[in-house]
Amino acid sequence: MTVNPDVIIIGAGAGGPVIAKELGEMGIRVLILEAGAWYGNKKWPEPNQNRGWARESSDPKDLDGTLFRKQVTRRENDMNDVVTGKFCFGPADRRRSPWYRKLPNPGLLWANGGVGGTTLHYWGNSPRAISYRFDEGWPISYDELIPYYEKVEATLPVEFAPVTSKEALFFYGAKEAGFSLNDTLDVTSPGYRPQPNAILPPNERLMDENYSLEEISHMEGCTLSGHCENGCPYGPSLDKMAKRATNVSYVPLAMKTGNVSIRPNSFAIKILTELDENGHERAVGVQCRDTWTREIEEINAKAVVMAAGPMETPRLWLNSELSHNPWVGRGLTNHHLETVTGHFDEKTLMDIIGSPTADPFVGHTSGARLDYPGLGMISKETWNVIEEVLVFLS
Repeated sequence: MTVNPDVIIIGAGAGGPVIAKELGEMGIRVLILEAGAWYGNKKWPEPNQNRGWARESSDPKDLDGTLFRKQVTRRENDMNDVVTGKFCFGPADRRRSPWYRKLPNPGLLWANGGVGGTTLHYWGNSPRAISYRFDEGWPISYDELIPYYEKVEATLPVEFAPVTSKEALFFYGAKEAGFSLNDTLDVTSPGYRPQPNAILPPNERLMDENYSLEEISHMEGCTLSGHCENGCPYGPSLDKMAKRATNVSYVPLAMKTGNVSIRPNSFAIKILTELDENGHERAVGVQCRDTWTREIEEINAKAVVMAAGPMETPRLWLNSELSHNPWVGRGLTNHHLETVTGHFDEKTLMDIIGSPTADPFVGHTSGARLDYPGLGMISKETWNVIEEVLVFLS
């Protein structure tokens, strides 16, 4: 499979598997190179302790939901610590020293490695971009993008988050502050709404006393257990896990085409190029390093797709000394984190939502948002250690 694939895709995160699935369905042979490990694949039973039995995988029968449950714990620091976490950017063998990034300004670059990329750690949030941004010189219009949004939203699928007590409290505050409900996926004016999440709808037996929570966790559908960030392990099989990160959604679909192979533990370090008969530079392959053996390999292809994320793709472009492109490094947006926390007495909560508690541990980690085009957005978040309810007070 890796002998001269038609296309090499760098990165198995939010974009790479989507592209691979589309190309694979066209009969195009694709190889995905992923710098991180592969959790939930039988060829790598101990992905952070030994190299495994293979270099790559292309058979969906290799995917194992039970193994995924074992490998991906719900302990925050075990998986997501930015230095030692299993998902963090760095060497496959966690006994080795971590890879440090040099950041020019104070901040945190939270990008994960592994098949699934940073979608391994995200809250399922899948909102569309605010439309007016596309009027500021982007090379594609918002209207042109909508059919692609719709296809991905149907495939994952993307659903509005179910409303639990904490969302009801957030919506009350937003409404009292004068904002109105936006019941669409598009954002053209200020408004609040349930968060569009790539999380399956709640399990239909969730409130059935005849089933235990353990039994329900092995069925299809969200358990509303919260803490969605650590690769939700709930579902009957890996491709039916509730949180639709790409490792459980688009990766299985890509593999089922029979034309896609994925190689984990392969860190791309350079795009290989040559000049065509007209003197134009074109990509002909990728130079990559095995993160276990540190061996360097060159793989040729007819085309190369860079889907390594907003930080790694520009880094790779510049390190490869590719031709100048004014869009490299542009369009990156900062994610400022400012939090508001609140305590409510039981009477206030009873008057607002009819419950004496907000129960921040129930439901999606992030199930409500308010968008304000031109200023930003605010959302209700629940963290593993600190449960926070972000509210607007009138």
